[in-house]
Amino acid sequence: MGSIAIELYRERAETLPVADNSIDTVVSTYVLCSVTDIDATLKDIQRVLKPGGTFVFIEHVAASENTCTRTLQDGITHV
Repeated sequence: MGSIAIELYRERAETLPVADNSIDTVVSTYVLCSVTDIDATLKDIQRVLKPGGTFVFIEHVAASENTCTRTLQDGITHV
């Protein structure tokens, strides 16, 4: 088996500090809701991924207004 290198970056998602087409996989967890420019963020992820690279993300979203699910989400936000 080949070696695996994992690099973590704590930078702005809109301007990742890596070269074009240099990353095999980008993993993003629960951050896309907090970026200031989602379009710029997704474009930069696409920029740094190698051709055929993988973007893995886990996100949370709010349910539609005036639904039971949204009421529950809003209720547990304070907790």
